[in-house]
Amino acid sequence: MLLLQTRMDLQAIICSQSHFSKVMHIPLEYVFFLPFCFFLFFLFSSFVFLFTLSWEGDILYE
Repeated sequence: MLLLQTRMDLQAIICSQSHFSKVMHIPLEYVFFLPFCFFLFFLFSSFVFLFTLSWEGDILYE
């Protein structure tokens, strides 16, 4: 039942995204691709930030 609900939610999101792309005249690929790029960039920057913090901490503690 939960899986069915999730699938229906996904279909609703896809429908709203395609409606959004028709209104804004943006290709549907970009509508899905841009949030994915933002997510990857956020993930990468947070990893770099944590890595630099731990690296500076190691230098300070030596």
